[in-house]
Amino acid sequence: MFLPVEKVTLDYALVGAVMMDLAFEDRMDTDLTRFMVVDPSPTGDTTLDPVFRRIREGIDEGKDTRAVIQMLAAEEAGTIQDRTLNSLLERGIVERREDSLPTR
Repeated sequence: MFLPVEKVTLDYALVGAVMMDLAFEDRMDTDLTRFMVVDPSPTGDTTLDPVFRRIREGIDEGKDTRAVIQMLAAEEAGTIQDRTLNSLLERGIVERREDSLPTR
């Protein structure tokens, strides 16, 4: 069963997932107050790299982590969602259907 979530919640979750993946790839690090680029080289991932490029080019290191997340959620969440869904479709993990979901 799918549970409804507000768009802003999904946006923050998507940005958080990308930032976590970038941290796992040793490209960035963050603490409660600031973030840092550790390795500016691209990851080779079509979902991560555009967001990482946005981080590298448009955000000063040491900027408040909350502000970075808010900015990325506002600017990049839709693109992250589209790229992720397309990747899942291409790999056959999900399929597109025109059926509607049952409601309670």
